Formats: sequence, C-alpha cells, structure tokens
Amino acid sequence: MDLTGTDDRLGVPNRVSVVGGRLVRAGFADAVTAAELLTAPPLAMWDAVANEPVSDEAAALVSALGRSADPDQALRLLVDLVVAAAGEPILTLLESSAAFRSRLLGLLGASQSL
Repeated sequence: MDLTGTDDRLGVPNRVSVVGGRLVRAGFADAVTAAELLTAPPLAMWDAVANEPVSDEAAALVSALGRSADPDQALRLLVDLVVAAAGEPILTLLESSAAFRSRLLGLLGASQSL
C-alpha cells in the first residue's frame, strides 16, 4: 500500500489520503504530510481509522494549527519542537492553555518572508 494513493490490492483510497482530504478542509496545503505527522508519533493526535482527532484537546490543537498563517510550516516546526528535549511539557501546555496555544502556533506558523 502506498501512502498517497490507493491500496493496490483493493483499489480503494488508503487511510492517509482519506485523512488528508479532511485536513485540506482544515487549512493544510500538504495534506498527505500533515496526515502522516498528525497520525504518527510524536504527535499522534489524529485517529486515521475514525478520521478525527483523538481528543477534544487534539481537536483544538489541529484547529489552531489550521488557523495559523502557514499551517504546514507550523506543524513541521511543532514536530521538531516536540522531538526536542522539552517536547512533552510543550504538548501538555498546548493542549491545556488556549492562550499559549495561540501564541506559540502563531509564531510557528508565521510567514518566513516577514
């Protein structure tokens, strides 16, 4: 099964492409990469089978990512940040504090051309 098309054995869309369609509507331009990053560790915020966030907190975070100036960049940088030593406390704060979430994702998703 390839990650961007169909299951060759069944001829049906695979989970990443199905999830990707929903993430495009959430604001991500590179929905396949967003699906891969959101469904796998270290974030694991999206349930690919149910095609929805794993919790209300994850839904708030995905929604906030989608509202940033560059959701794809914000997501990539968030993954880099979470992989760093301070990752777990930052994820906890992002899930629990709307103010922190708004500020950090606004910074991570700011246009590089500014």
